[in-house]
Amino acid sequence: MNIFVALWDYFRKSFGRKHINALALLFNAVCLAWICLTYYQEPNSNGGWVLRSCTIAITAMCSQLYSAKCMATNELYATAVRNLATANLSIWSRFGTMIAPQLFQLGDSTSPLPYIVLLVVTIIDLTAFQIFIPETKGKSLEKELPPKEKRIFYRERKRRQSLVTDDEAIVQ
Repeated sequence: MNIFVALWDYFRKSFGRKHINALALLFNAVCLAWICLTYYQEPNSNGGWVLRSCTIAITAMCSQLYSAKCMATNELYATAVRNLATANLSIWSRFGTMIAPQLFQLGDSTSPLPYIVLLVVTIIDLTAFQIFIPETKGKSLEKELPPKEKRIFYRERKRRQSLVTDDEAIVQ
């Protein structure tokens, strides 16, 4: 799987980080939904081959997700904050590693519940990544932070200051 995606990424210029992320998350969502349906259709079974094959497939795709998110993190941020962004990614990855085993304790109440929670988290991740993260493939790496005028929070502060100045002018 990794070799196929790497070759596709290399030879297809339009196949970027967002596409890799979306493809992997959609694949994982389909597998998780299939596992949930198997549990609902056959409540007395443990899922058998569906559970095993989907779990292996999801694991293979998670390596793609991790690679795509690391590449996007490295390409998105300027050198000054790249290490902080990678550290943040690692912290959340470790947090997920600690929470995941606890999540499967939910299976004691109903068998598909852990998979339903994972499906919801997968859909949230897919939506958030597609909306908030820009495509980074083919863009040059930033070496410096943007000037103050182009920073998001500076623009907001400057806008608020201009509103205060306008209000003061109206009062006088």
